[in-house]
Amino acid sequence: MEAAGKWLELSGTLLTMYGLWFAWNRNSNRRLRLAISRWTAFVSNKTRHATATVFPCLRRSATVIVPAADAWAFAVSATVTVRSGVDPGQALTIQVQVLAGQIEAMANDLQALRQRIEKNEVAQKTLANNADRAADSAVTALRESGRLEAFTDLSVALAGIFITAVGIVLGMVADGRFSWLPW
Repeated sequence: MEAAGKWLELSGTLLTMYGLWFAWNRNSNRRLRLAISRWTAFVSNKTRHATATVFPCLRRSATVIVPAADAWAFAVSATVTVRSGVDPGQALTIQVQVLAGQIEAMANDLQALRQRIEKNEVAQKTLANNADRAADSAVTALRESGRLEAFTDLSVALAGIFITAVGIVLGMVADGRFSWLPW
C-alpha cells in the first residue's frame, strides 16, 4: 500500500509538471517550440552534410545568377497654360454669358462633389461602426478562447496535484499515521 502511494505521488507530480509546462509553453510565445525547431533544422543540416560527405553521389551543385539592376531617376519641369474658353474678341455680353455658364457648371460640379463627400462620410462612419463591432466580437472571442485554453492547461496540473495528494494520503495511511481514525 505504501508503494502504491509513492507511485501515485510520483505520477501526480509528473502530471502536474506536464500541465504547468504545457501552460507555460503555450503562454510564453512558444519559445521552446522555436528552440526545438531551430535545433532540428541544425541537426538535419549537419546530417545532410555528413551524408553528402560519406556518399559523394548524393551531392548537388547549385548555380545562382543575380542580374545587375540599373536605376534611373530624372525630373522635367512643365509649363501649364490654362484657357478660360472666353474669346476676348467677342462682345462683352457674350463673354459674361460664357463666364456665367462656366461658373454655373463649376457650381454644379461642386454640388456633386459635396454630395459625394457626404456619401463617403456616411459610408466611412458605417464602416467604422462595423469595424468596431467586428473588433469587439473578435476580442470577446479571443478572451473566451484564452480562458478556455487556460482552464484546459491548468486543469491537467490540478488533476496532477489531486493525484499527488491522494498518493500522500495513501502513503500516510500505510504508515499508520491515521491510526486514530475509526477505520
